[in-house]
Amino acid sequence: MVWDSTIREFEIIGEATKYLIEGDLFEANKRAIVNFRNVLIHEYFGINEEEVFDIAVNKLADLKKAVITKIKSIQKDLKEELVIDFIDEHRYLEFIVKELRKL
Repeated sequence: MVWDSTIREFEIIGEATKYLIEGDLFEANKRAIVNFRNVLIHEYFGINEEEVFDIAVNKLADLKKAVITKIKSIQKDLKEELVIDFIDEHRYLEFIVKELRKL
C-alpha cells in the first residue's frame, strides 16, 4: 500500500506540474517531473524502485521550495483563488492543504 500510495502521489505531482508548465507558471525545465510521471504511469514493471526512493528523499524538498516561491510571486487575489480551488478539490491531501493554508 505504501508503494502504491507513493506512486499515486508522484502521478498527482507530475500531472499538476504539467498544468503549471502549460499555464506558464513553471519553467519548461520542470518537464522532467512530467516525464517521470509518464514513466510511472506507463512502465508498470519497469519502475526503478531506487530512483523513486532517491527522488522522494532527495528531490521533493527542492520542488516544494519552487512551488512555494511560485505561489508567493502570484498576485494575492489570484493566489487566494488558486489555493482555495486546490484545497476544495484535494482536501484528502492533508499535508499539502496544511502547507497551503500557511500561505
